[in-house]
Amino acid sequence: MGNQDKKSDLLKRRGTFTVTRDAIEMGPEEVAEALSSVLVVQLENIFMTNSIKYGGYSRYFDLLEADEDTPNYIAECKKSESGTITVTWHREKEYTERDVRAILDDINKRMSLKVEDIVKSAVMVNKDTLVLKVNCFLHPDATKKISDELRSQCTGIEVIILPGEVDIVDVAE
Repeated sequence: MGNQDKKSDLLKRRGTFTVTRDAIEMGPEEVAEALSSVLVVQLENIFMTNSIKYGGYSRYFDLLEADEDTPNYIAECKKSESGTITVTWHREKEYTERDVRAILDDINKRMSLKVEDIVKSAVMVNKDTLVLKVNCFLHPDATKKISDELRSQCTGIEVIILPGEVDIVDVAE
């Protein structure tokens, strides 16, 4: 199946990435081009976000040691006027709770909402989901505004906003 003289490092280049159903419907050629460079070995339908999370190997992913956590990637697809699709893979930034708090402070400065008075806690769950617990029920517009701001600054994370009384369980992978 190929040149056996040189051992491939492909299986040391693992990663995950998420594709929304909207992206598939609006740009199926771009999604197909991105997937063509990945040996997909796992996929998970994420009902809450209407997306599919893929796991696999690609020559465009970073070389990893066996004990390193599998990073998340973002595929940036560009279609030229001639129809040629170029895919560039970027490793997602991993956010700490301190990073998220700084982003919330920045949002507070730009919005009329006093986010620090509203947010009871901010917790990262499984490295790709931010759960905000709030002290009150927010108007849907305010909830969407905070979620959109966080998603625009923290690419690749999901944002869930819950009333403060609701508890979540962090399930270890």
